[in-house]
Amino acid sequence: MTRPTMRSVRDNIDCKALNKAGLAADQKLKRQILEREVRASGDAAISRALSEQDKFVQRVQRSAKFTIPKPRKRGPIAKDGTRRRKDYKSPEGFNECGLTSARTYASKAGARRETKKRGFPDILRHPTTIHLGPVPVDGCLEEASRSWRRVLRKVFDRFTDGVQVEGCFQIDMSTAYKVATIIPRDEWPEWFDPENRPEGVVAMFHWHADISDPYLSKDQVRERLKEAFPGPKRVCIRTVKEAWVTKDGYVTGGAQGYLEYLSMDKTKMDFEHDWQTKEAILGHARLASTWNKRNRSFSYGKSLAVSRVQIDSNRIAELERVARLEQKRRALPNLGFGERFADIWFSGMIKLVKGYAKWCSLADSVRQRTKRALALVKNWSLSSATETPCFIDHSEASLE
Repeated sequence: MTRPTMRSVRDNIDCKALNKAGLAADQKLKRQILEREVRASGDAAISRALSEQDKFVQRVQRSAKFTIPKPRKRGPIAKDGTRRRKDYKSPEGFNECGLTSARTYASKAGARRETKKRGFPDILRHPTTIHLGPVPVDGCLEEASRSWRRVLRKVFDRFTDGVQVEGCFQIDMSTAYKVATIIPRDEWPEWFDPENRPEGVVAMFHWHADISDPYLSKDQVRERLKEAFPGPKRVCIRTVKEAWVTKDGYVTGGAQGYLEYLSMDKTKMDFEHDWQTKEAILGHARLASTWNKRNRSFSYGKSLAVSRVQIDSNRIAELERVARLEQKRRALPNLGFGERFADIWFSGMIKLVKGYAKWCSLADSVRQRTKRALALVKNWSLSSATETPCFIDHSEASLE
């Protein structure tokens, strides 16, 4: 058993502190690990990364020194009555490895990407995350982004005319075992060996984007993406939520909020062993020096103002109705029987009552459905065994 050196002991102490506090909590400890590595091994890649970071910090300090501070507005409400969006300060460079502050980038990038989405209603905007594949810690992210960019363009070539995509490539530091549970075996690169080295540290190359298609619903987009990128938990599509106002009065969230999120430099690291944390920090510093903002950004298609594609209002109304029905279906188990039946009835979702016979045609008029409902209510009673109303819950939402 080899005797631990003072450097390895200090690295282990710092890694334990990082795992306890969270890898995004203390940039100083990460930088100390990098500096010790440079002094001990003279790693040129990490030395260049530290040098670039020092130059950026000096640039920020010089800019702050010679910039005349602008008078602060009173509160986040502008003169025209609109509220300002919250600023997300996103460090540039290898943000997980030492930089503590930087200019606001994410909000500006999100606002710039949002201009290309003008005209798309929220129901046609699909925030998406796709896990693309593993990258070795000594690999090149510029080469990986170039390769996956070609794959994504081929995928979106099969979408409809007018599709507009705004995305950004990112990496998460993970273990080979976790990556192998997401990426199918037939897509493993030759160097990837999770069977013999399951605890080995690799980078998961993934992609965040806002996919907007004037004709496809969320389910249709998900179906096409899962066909192109098979694997469990590999494709995730979310629903755009409404923006809200924070307690400080700033607007946040919404569709633009997701574009701001994907513009931020954030890398996840979650490991059990100290040596994995250290290897992830060093590997991330080496990888971050192999690409830039231009390599990370991905854009496909033209805005509606340029493509002149017209969005069918009837199609929007239908998709919104389906979304409301799906939302009601998910909320039904938490409602009481009276609330449940009211929601089922007035949303047109009722399908089964006292058996599996289709007792009511959804094509009937509201008056006919009301008469049928009143006739049924007269004969309702409570079961002495279960003390519950004697109607069977609905199955799936009927969308005829």
